[in-house]
Amino acid sequence: MFKNVKKEDVVTVLTELGETVNIDMKMGDLKQKLLTNNGYLEDAQFVKDFLISTVENRKTEEENCKQIEENRKQEEENRKQEEENRKQEEKIRREETQRRIEREHELELARIRATRNDENRSPPPSVTSNGDGDISLDKLIKGVEILTIPVPRKTESWNLFFDSLERAYKHKKVPEEFQAEILLKLLDKASNVLVYIKEGDLKDYAKVKALILKEFEPTPQACLENFRKAKRNSGETHIQFVSRLTSTWEYYCKLRKVEYYESLKELIISDKLFQALDNDTASHICLKQGEKWLRPQELAKECDIYFGAKQKSFDEPRNDLRRTFSSEKYVPPHQRREISRRDNGILKRKECFVCGSLLHLARECPDKRKRNEFMPKQNDKNPHKNSNKNRSANQEAVVAKVDSSHLQSESVQNLVTPLKKINIYIHSKEIEAIIDSGTQISIVHSSLIPDLQDQEGSKILLTPAFDGQIEAKICRVSIYYKNSGNNFFNNVDTLIAVTDKLNVPCLITPGIYELLVHSADISHFLMTK
Repeated sequence: MFKNVKKEDVVTVLTELGETVNIDMKMGDLKQKLLTNNGYLEDAQFVKDFLISTVENRKTEEENCKQIEENRKQEEENRKQEEENRKQEEKIRREETQRRIEREHELELARIRATRNDENRSPPPSVTSNGDGDISLDKLIKGVEILTIPVPRKTESWNLFFDSLERAYKHKKVPEEFQAEILLKLLDKASNVLVYIKEGDLKDYAKVKALILKEFEPTPQACLENFRKAKRNSGETHIQFVSRLTSTWEYYCKLRKVEYYESLKELIISDKLFQALDNDTASHICLKQGEKWLRPQELAKECDIYFGAKQKSFDEPRNDLRRTFSSEKYVPPHQRREISRRDNGILKRKECFVCGSLLHLARECPDKRKRNEFMPKQNDKNPHKNSNKNRSANQEAVVAKVDSSHLQSESVQNLVTPLKKINIYIHSKEIEAIIDSGTQISIVHSSLIPDLQDQEGSKILLTPAFDGQIEAKICRVSIYYKNSGNNFFNNVDTLIAVTDKLNVPCLITPGIYELLVHSADISHFLMTK
């Protein structure tokens, strides 16, 4: 009987049997106290089975803790390995960047030397001079205009315009002092934005370009949407379309300041997560990130914080920006019926929609006739009967809540049935519960079970019989009921609301009561259906 039994197992069994013990007692004293207990003397086999199950539960918990510890160590090793890989990749990236900078520096030096040699031999072919040696600006403008696309009408095309303009500058070898002036000439009507620039900066091409982009440049999000929605234009070849897509995507990466593969990968993941957000969350993220963009982990953290602040549920992910269409025929809500079926091998329980019982269906419900007695006929148009109808409806609402302390009418009190109470156990604590047919969820007072207040759970709004709403926490607990016939405990794993606004210790639904009392009958009922 005491094989593989530890001291804490015997203490647990003695506590359940009502004995007062502590863990400091010797094992021999605990065994002797168990063997002389009244519960053991009355039903020794039950106590032995209970002790065996306690040992098995303890072993299972120890194995679970061991497995969790192994998983934690494995995750720690994986995290260290990923950190080392990341550092190695960062080191390789820095080396590649350094080599690229050195190559660019060498190319720049070579270009400068070649330019000096060309200047010593002859003047640039695209820059002509008059008799006084002045440069002909008109010819430069005409040559650049031929090689540059027209001033764009759409904001997403400004990057293409400046790319073609700078290629034309490079091809025609336009001196830097004329680049800003040629740009102003090409802008025409768009040059009105330059009223905001200082006079000393009018000859600085970089500052003029920055001002124009600040005025007309699209936001990164708009640029991404343009890339996603891009279509081939009429008369445009596929090669031209691909070139336009490539330029748009490169421009988007430039706005996001993405230069390496890892950054590009994180950008794609962040964009996908942002695309899946609902309207409210997406607007919040846009304000949060501003002109920058959040990495995937940072973006996910901000979304979770926003969901927690707004008390949004994670159970039903939605995307308000999309609509999904089904090929099934539309069924109006009032004609829909929930179909009982097996999902993942779990049988859906059928219940009576009149009283909520799992022992019978609505056509066999004994309360069906009682319910019809309080419902007047639909074709009754007598004003006096209509007033009785309203009064009857109010009476049913009060009786359904079983709130006898607020009942005043004698006619209502005649309809009230005596309260039915049972003793249940939650977290090894005995609680007197009232069976309330008007509740849709079981409720317990928070002072009786303080541990439930510390558990994580969702929120629910409880609507009392006399208006108003009460916020409560939902926790999943196991409710035990001691069967008077064989002294065994029946249990039900269910959701229960916890609040300090309850005037009684506990309320349970009739469905939970029937599961506790008639668990064997329910199992037989479900198997035969």
